[in-house]
Amino acid sequence: MVKTNKGDFTADAAIVTLPLGVLKSGTVKFSPALSEEKQAAIARLDMGVLNKVVLKFPKVFWPENREVFGYVSENQQDFTDFFSMTPYTEAPILIAFTGGSFARSLENLSSEEIVEKAMAVLRRAYGNGIPEPVGVARTRWNADPFSFGSYSYIPVGATTGDRKVLAEPAGSNLFFAGEATSAKYPSTVHGAFLSGIRESDRIKNNF
Repeated sequence: MVKTNKGDFTADAAIVTLPLGVLKSGTVKFSPALSEEKQAAIARLDMGVLNKVVLKFPKVFWPENREVFGYVSENQQDFTDFFSMTPYTEAPILIAFTGGSFARSLENLSSEEIVEKAMAVLRRAYGNGIPEPVGVARTRWNADPFSFGSYSYIPVGATTGDRKVLAEPAGSNLFFAGEATSAKYPSTVHGAFLSGIRESDRIKNNF
């Protein structure tokens, strides 16, 4: 039985696809509790953050044939990687990728403050004459209560074996899928997809 604020749901079996960040947060309770081994694996693995800032400009001011470009800043807490969406959308759009502690720190800033930081880097690269963006969108994966991060990773003290433990069923009818359970393709969409197939096959073999 799964109890939610939208009602209760019952089934012969269930596949848990909650992101590792949600499992670590304790916002979802299991009764009976998960095994100590599985809880330890959840505690050892961790969630990374890859946030994006999407900037739309009135015109392209960067080389149109470049899909990716970077800037090496003296400041470690700065934007470094930009992806041009112009080849795919024909629109003057750049996506700034950020990871780690810098990505987490951006979640506490307003969109205006983030644009100011990104534009400071772009002006150092392309000069003060570049236009201001006319639109901005951003992600806050670390604060998202449905993920608490972007993807799982193995920090110091954890191993690939922890992913395998996380992938093991709890009892005979509770199964686990998601990128964090994929030892071969972790932190990827295809790893998550293939883990779902893995668990559906396991259920078919068990029932």
